[in-house]
Parts: sequence; structure tokens; C-alpha cells
Amino acid sequence: MQIATVRFAFCSLLMLVQSVAVPATASATTASAVAATATAALQDRFCYSYIFRNYTAEDANDLHIGFEDPGGSGAVSDVYLGPDNPFISVTLSSSTNPSGTAQTAIAYSNGKVSPGEAARISFCNRVSKMRSVPSWTLDGAAIQPDPHMLGIDWQWNTLKTLKVALFNDQAVTMTVTSLFMYDASVALSSEDLTPDAATGMAPVVNLSEDALVLAPNSVQTVEVTFGALGLAQNFAERANGVMTNYAVSPNHPYVLGVVSAPIDDLGDETQLILQAYSPQAVYLPLVVR
Repeated sequence: MQIATVRFAFCSLLMLVQSVAVPATASATTASAVAATATAALQDRFCYSYIFRNYTAEDANDLHIGFEDPGGSGAVSDVYLGPDNPFISVTLSSSTNPSGTAQTAIAYSNGKVSPGEAARISFCNRVSKMRSVPSWTLDGAAIQPDPHMLGIDWQWNTLKTLKVALFNDQAVTMTVTSLFMYDASVALSSEDLTPDAATGMAPVVNLSEDALVLAPNSVQTVEVTFGALGLAQNFAERANGVMTNYAVSPNHPYVLGVVSAPIDDLGDETQLILQAYSPQAVYLPLVVR
């Protein structure tokens, strides 16, 4: 399996979750685990798609990623097991850390990613914060280095104000070379969360005109406030990098694309494609006296 290395100033898709396609070769355990979580699909408002390479010297045959799940739902849906993901089985598990916070873990297995090869993992859930460093394993033993992946937190403070936090929980300095937001128009499934997905989408805002540098164990926050007059005809028309003429639609899918790499090895790119929904509109009841 190969994925062309694409530098994209774009996409990250979150979606309305659809049914999970499980290959016929997947185990019964895999099918039941996916089916058990698919019931939460319509409530899952965040979808994550990661593309990264194996920079270890071994053939990794497992990949593990976990995330905090404060609601304790343990819900993961629309897990992508297509050709860009070399693994054909996925196992879901839940636990509680010492502080009492619920956690969900995803383990991919029954596949192989050779040194230098790429993998794409995609799934949906109800969690706006993905702050986890995934790990490669070979026959159950961890192999280094881990994928150089940043954590992310997507927060709408109001319908017009979005705050995006990027976390570097690794021991190397990371740089973000692209952080771009797009209007997804319609929500896409995990199978369609590829670097090509932003083609044709309406660009909303470049959240980082200059590269962001994140020291080890640090966080960078970017905040944007949108206008209320519709999408500007000229994308260059903005103040301080903000689309002043862009109006956010309520309960609508938007796409965020993040390209990052270690500052001393910009060729080791990781792409995150996040699709997330804007807040639902709030309607006040009309009282007639």
C-alpha cells in the first residue's frame, strides 16, 4: 500500500456518521465491536483522519491510539478499514485512568506497515479533543519512534467564535506548516476523508499564515471570529487573517486540515483531516400575550 505524499493546505473532515463497512476478512470480534458502536453514529459530531508513515526500522503489525472520553460513552463509529489502512481488524476497549476520567482505546491489527510506508486511520466519535500519541507495536512489543502526531481541541465559544488548540505531547519540537479551514458543504464518510477531499471546497480561513512552532509538551491556540455577511467573493478580503464576510451556518460540517512535522525533519509529515460541526442554532420561544 502506498499513499502519495501530498502537501495540502487543507482538509480535515468531520462527518455525520454512516454505517461501518467491515471487510469480509475481518474477524467476528471486529464486526461485533464496530456494530456495537455504530448505534451512536448520528450523535458523533467529530471525525478524525490521520495519515502518517512508519519511521521505525521494523514491520509494524499493530497500531494503538487512545483518547480521553469524559462522557464515558466509549463510542467510536465509521471506522475506516479501506485500502489505505493496511489493518483489517480493530478492537475497541474502555478504561478509567487514576483521576477517574474515562478513556477509549483503538487497536488496529492483522496487517503490516513496513518502514517508510504510510497508513491512514479514520474514525468518528463525540469527543472534540484528541490528545493522544499513537504507538506502533511488533508482535505486542512497542517499537520507536511513535508517529509524530499532534493533539487537537476544537471549541466553538459562540456560533461566530472558534478556538483551535494544538498540543505537542512528544519530546521533539514540531512545526505546523498548514492550518486551513474549509466549508465541507455536506458531511463525508471516513472513506472519503482523504487529502483530495478539500478540492472544490469553499476556503474559509487560513488559521496560520506563518508556521507554528510547538516546543515539546507545549500548546498553541488559534482563535477566529467570523462575520455575518456571507462568504467574501475575494478570499484575500480579510482582516488579520479572518474572513470578515464569512457567516458560519449552524449545525454545519466544517473541515480543518493540519500538516505538521518535526522541525528538524520536515519531510516526516503527518496530516490530520478533521471534520466538525458548528453549534446548533439556539431558538428562543415566542411568547404571545
